[in-house]
Amino acid sequence: MINKIKKIFLLNQTLSQIIFKNTSWVLMANILAKIFKLALMIFIARSLGPSGFGDANYIIVLSALCFSFSDIGLTMLVCREYQANTSDIQELVATGWLIKILLVMTNTIIGIICILFLPFNLKIPFTIFCLMNVIDNLKQYNIMLARANFKQEYESLCFIIETLLTSGLGIILVWSFGNITSLAIAYLIGSMVAAIYIWLKTKKYTEPISKANKAKLKTLLLNMLPFSLSIFLGMALTSIDTIMIKWLIGSEGVGYYHSGNKLTETILIIPAIFGSSIFPFVAKFYQNSERLLVITKKSINVMSLIGFPIFFGGILLGDQILITIYSTTFSQGILTFKILIASTFPLFLVHILNNVLLATKHEKLCVKISSTIFVTNIIFNLILIPSFGISGAATGTLISRTLLLIILIYFIQKLFKDQKLFQKRTLTYLLLSIVMISIVFLGQLYFTNIILLIGIGGLSYMIALITIQDPYIIKIKSFFSKK
Repeated sequence: MINKIKKIFLLNQTLSQIIFKNTSWVLMANILAKIFKLALMIFIARSLGPSGFGDANYIIVLSALCFSFSDIGLTMLVCREYQANTSDIQELVATGWLIKILLVMTNTIIGIICILFLPFNLKIPFTIFCLMNVIDNLKQYNIMLARANFKQEYESLCFIIETLLTSGLGIILVWSFGNITSLAIAYLIGSMVAAIYIWLKTKKYTEPISKANKAKLKTLLLNMLPFSLSIFLGMALTSIDTIMIKWLIGSEGVGYYHSGNKLTETILIIPAIFGSSIFPFVAKFYQNSERLLVITKKSINVMSLIGFPIFFGGILLGDQILITIYSTTFSQGILTFKILIASTFPLFLVHILNNVLLATKHEKLCVKISSTIFVTNIIFNLILIPSFGISGAATGTLISRTLLLIILIYFIQKLFKDQKLFQKRTLTYLLLSIVMISIVFLGQLYFTNIILLIGIGGLSYMIALITIQDPYIIKIKSFFSKK
C-alpha cells in the first residue's frame, strides 16, 4: 500500500499520473493553505471591521501591484523553454535568474515611490508588505524550477509552510497588537521561511549568475515583452476593482467587496492549479496539434465537471455562506458575492485556453485580448460603481470575464482549425449540476445548516458521476487500483 501511494504521489510515470500527482499535491496544499488564510482573513475582518479590513486588503493589493512587473511572464517563458530540451539549460536558468533579480530591484523602486503617496498610518505596513514581495518574487523563480522538473510537491510544501506561519502568526500578532503592521510582519516571516525551504529543495536545479549568457539575455528579454504585457494585464485586471473601489467609495466598500472576493479567490485556486499543472505538458506538445487538442478537450471537461456545481451552488447558497463566515456585519456584500461567484466560472476555462495560446507562442495575441478586457473592465467600473457601488464592480468583472472567455474560445477554435472544443460531456456536467442544485433547493425546506446543505449537494453530485460511470472518476480510481 505504501509503495502504491509512493508511485502515485511521489514518482513521475505516465502523463495522466503526473498531472494527477502534481494537481493533487498543489490542490491539497492550497486547500490547507486557503483554510488557514481564510481563517486569518475572517479574524482580521471581525477584529478590524469593514474599514480596517478594507485598508488591509488595499495595501496588500497595492503592494502586489507595485511588484507586478517582477515576473512579467519570465517564469512561464523559462518554463516553456526548459521543456524544449535545449542544450543550454544551464545558461537559460542562470540568465533567467539574472533577469529576475533585475526586475525585482526595479519594482522595489516603484514600491518606494508609492510609499510617498500613502497616508501615514499605512506607510509602515506597506513597506513591510513590499519587503515581503521582494522575497516572494525571488522565491517564485525557484518554484518555477520545481514545476519545470515536475516536482510540484516541493511547491506545495513551500506554500503550506508559508501559509501556516502567516496565518498562525497573523492571528496571534493581530490579537495582541490589533493593527495592520502586525499582520504585515506575519506575512514577512512566513515568506522568509518558505523561501529558505524552496531554495534548499531546488538548489540542485539552480545555476549561478556567472553562467548567464548575453545572447540568451537578449533573446529572453525580446520574447518576454508580449508575455510581460499579457501577465501584467491579467494581474491588473484582478487588482483594478480594489483600487477603483477605494478611490470611488472608500475603505469600507473595499472591506465589503473583499469579504466575498476572498471566498471566490479561494475557489479560483482550482483552475489556477490545474492550469499550472498542465502548462509544462502543453508547452512540450505545442507542435503536436492532435495531442494538444486532446489535452485541451480533456482539460475543459475536467474544469466543467468542477466549475458547474460551484457556479450553481454558490449562487443558491451565497447568502448563507457569507453570513455564516463573516457574520451579519458584512451582509451588504451578499449580492456582490453572488455576482462574483457567477464570474468564477469563465475563469475555470480561461486558465486552460490562455495557457494554450501562451504555450503555442501566441503571446502577442494574448496581449491584445488582455488589453481589450482590461480597458473594458475599467469602463464598466467607471459606469457601474458610481450608480451601483461594489455590486457594479462585481458586475463589470462578470461581463469582462465572460467576454474574455468568448474571445479566447474564438481564437482557440481557429488555432485548431475549427475542430470542436466542447464535447457532449460538458453538457452532461451542466445537467448533473442542475439536478444537484435542485436536490439542495429541496433540502433547504428541511435543513438550514449550510455545511449539511453543501454536503448534500456534493454527495448527490458524486453519486450522479459514479452512476453514469464518468471516465475521470474511473481514471482516478484506476490510479489506486493498479499494483
